[in-house]
Amino acid sequence: MPHCRERVIPQEDSMRIRRIMLFLICILICPLSRVWASEGGTPQWWCRNGAFADDQNDLHLAKVAGTKRVKFHDEGPDDGPPNASANTDPGLRPGDRVVVSKLRGGWACVYKNLDASGWIRESDLTLLQFDTKPAIKAWAGKWDDGYGNTIAFKMTRDGKRLLAIGEAIYETPEQHHTGSFTSTAEPDGNKLQITTEDDCHVQMTLVADRLVVSDNNECGGMNVSFTGVYAKKKHAGRSR
Repeated sequence: MPHCRERVIPQEDSMRIRRIMLFLICILICPLSRVWASEGGTPQWWCRNGAFADDQNDLHLAKVAGTKRVKFHDEGPDDGPPNASANTDPGLRPGDRVVVSKLRGGWACVYKNLDASGWIRESDLTLLQFDTKPAIKAWAGKWDDGYGNTIAFKMTRDGKRLLAIGEAIYETPEQHHTGSFTSTAEPDGNKLQITTEDDCHVQMTLVADRLVVSDNNECGGMNVSFTGVYAKKKHAGRSR
């Protein structure tokens, strides 16, 4: 029988192969990173439910102006401006209140609920005033993102800080992962930063009756994230 010998790659060749692989990876990643850097991790013309909360630098509250329904516009190709023609989804009704995460080039990235978010023309909106220095009690209560993730706030005894408790889940027929955080922090105006010993970082902004949340994807198991827009859960009335 022929004798087979295992071929050992010399160390110099191994290092050369590693450098080539790193170079190829850089070629693939670098162009994409330049696009993402413009929005701190999210392409600048993305406006979709899952990425809406990533940009919290200039959040607004607004209502839909006019007397007709406003349709959403599809995202443009190659991270470009939205398409001029509106798509066929139900869109928004006059007077609907929305949270705005981006105002760019005459377009507004808006969120109403899980089924209604995307680009509309800025001219179809009227910006509203909201309290950017809310009383700490405005945070208190339990908030829900509609996907099963919750964040609860309780005021500390000194009335200046909040105990924040977050619970998140990612579940499919094949996977079940959870995440959580517990931390105490003091709001800065309508913003709150949470950092835990497990390197979980959560950024929150209170916009009227909506809580915009993003994290660093280090707050739980695989695919678990607190990122989203939360509404305060209403307590059911007590039965007699």
